[in-house]
Amino acid sequence: MKQNAEATEKSESPKIGSGLSSSQVSSNHRLNGDYTQGFYNFYVSESDKHAKPEGFAAASTTSKGKKPVIDKTSELYAQSKELENYMVKMMLSSARKTIQKSELFGKNDYARDMYEDMMYDNYAESLTKNSHFGLADQIYIELSGQRG
Repeated sequence: MKQNAEATEKSESPKIGSGLSSSQVSSNHRLNGDYTQGFYNFYVSESDKHAKPEGFAAASTTSKGKKPVIDKTSELYAQSKELENYMVKMMLSSARKTIQKSELFGKNDYARDMYEDMMYDNYAESLTKNSHFGLADQIYIELSGQRG
């Protein structure tokens, strides 16, 4: 009887170190609550595995004088795009501060601020995906060791 009570007590008590696993915290390399699509699986064609740099990175060369090759399907490139997206968000945030806000709905309108945050996040993602700034390409070239 004593042994049965101990077994019940052990099964009901939480296990030590049984916190959240990384698979519960993030899904597809994104944090929970992040509503944007992200850059994973954005480039999927075979030609994206051997792409040439775009934007400012187009003028870069490797230490041997060759043009670098970018694998846009890699996880490193997706992370580079995320960093470029963050930089574009910072740029838009600075520009957003220059806009005078209407006080039609009061000074502290939480819903408006939340909507504007989501709108500017989508602006940043669209700019990152379509404008070819080249920052992600520069980051990829540097971190992949092609610069030398």
